[in-house]
Amino acid sequence: MPRPTSLPAALHRVPTSLRRLAGVGVLAAALVAGGAVAAPAAPVAPVAPAAVTTAVPDGSYVPLTPVRLVDTRSGLGTPRARLDGGRTITPTLAGRGGLPAAASVGAVVVNLTVVGATAPTYVTLFPSDGARPGTSSTNVAGPAPVATSATVRLSAAGALAVYNAAGSLDVIVDVVGYYAQSTPTTPYGGLTTLTPYRKLDSRTAAPGECSGPFTNDAGCWLSFDYLDDQGNTAPINDQVTAYVVNVTATGATGDGYVVAWDGNDVTSTPGVSTLNFRAGTTVANLAVVPRGTNDQPSSRFHGKPWIYLRTRLPGGGGVQVVVDVVGLMTRRGAPGADDARFVPLTAPTRVVDSRVTALGGPTPFGPAETRPQSGAPVVDARTSALAGSLTLVRPTASTYLTVFPSPGVRPQASAVNAAAGAVVTNGALVALAYPPRAPSATTSFALYNASGSTHVVLDVTGTFEVAATTAARAVAGGAAPAHADGATDGGSALGAPASR
Repeated sequence: MPRPTSLPAALHRVPTSLRRLAGVGVLAAALVAGGAVAAPAAPVAPVAPAAVTTAVPDGSYVPLTPVRLVDTRSGLGTPRARLDGGRTITPTLAGRGGLPAAASVGAVVVNLTVVGATAPTYVTLFPSDGARPGTSSTNVAGPAPVATSATVRLSAAGALAVYNAAGSLDVIVDVVGYYAQSTPTTPYGGLTTLTPYRKLDSRTAAPGECSGPFTNDAGCWLSFDYLDDQGNTAPINDQVTAYVVNVTATGATGDGYVVAWDGNDVTSTPGVSTLNFRAGTTVANLAVVPRGTNDQPSSRFHGKPWIYLRTRLPGGGGVQVVVDVVGLMTRRGAPGADDARFVPLTAPTRVVDSRVTALGGPTPFGPAETRPQSGAPVVDARTSALAGSLTLVRPTASTYLTVFPSPGVRPQASAVNAAAGAVVTNGALVALAYPPRAPSATTSFALYNASGSTHVVLDVTGTFEVAATTAARAVAGGAAPAHADGATDGGSALGAPASR
């Protein structure tokens, strides 16, 4: 196993007066033996309505060891059967896989994988005791596995509804963590957004430092170091519980998947997937990855926290891997952290759809275009970020989208990638500001499209609030206008259901 080596420190700081966290990267790489069950993928969704009312939960994030709780191929968590178009399954998640009883779960963070779709379609996740919203959690064009991260509220009984719009497909749901409904006895806290920065690009990494291409069973440790505004590292590092990252696979010469986890035990691989890819494609997925806590590898990183990546390409070939860091989860009351708590919306809500005049349209984004967007109606002055899904709809050229606060400087990081003509969804963490929020802070963000022209859709499932609110929050949202767009979740269908 190659010995880890240090890279030059690359400090990512924001103004010290804000007591924000800064990142320093150290990488280590190794080839390891081990097998994992190949994990499938995830699809897209429709237009959002909503008058949303939220009781204020604790909203702290509790990371779990990733675990598969639903697989229609084997009958795990639901009867063994493919999910046909127009049908919904309602598996119970609460009380399984490390999740507590439903009353203690405000929302779950899952990786949704869709496999073997027989027609272009989208899939929507929502609480099983609520009406199906006009939004999507993932879009899929064909049988290839697609994985998408999603944050979703459960029903009062702890169940999740999974709806497929058209054709038939198999669905896999892996749970990676949850937001607490009531104050937990554990010291978990909330989110701190970071100016996105590139932690790993295996295409340019030095040999022995997570350099690519990654082959079957290749493993890579990524270690982290964060400074507060006094230059202290250890107190901050000890407070991190998970990292919010965007993982991208590109240049693949074979089919496979990536698994990201805490790496406490690298002799075996969790039977889940973080990202699925096919040869010749570029795909990304948002992931909330728990930090490693096992002391054994600590000498490699001088006490710094880490995460671990492993690639699986059972049929051979290789893949390049890119990791962009967009945020941290920390312990309750961590010094220098925002500790923003998650507040789920009662129903997922569409806030951007460039095809619809009322939601920022009807003009597509052009090449190298940055367009400011409003977070209304789902934000208030204490909202630091939005959680949801971001979709590129049939770009005219291969492109990527970047999301960042407005006003603000565009970071060198991507939120979702799509080939020409594709409909691609990725989980999204939309920062409204990198500094701690103030009552007068902006509630806007910006979207940047790199190449060609494309339509963009953003559905929001919840918000991160920096200050604890003391009363329930009612957000008045308007129903989005109907929009027909074949094979994508364009909103309410004007024709057959498959035209969404």
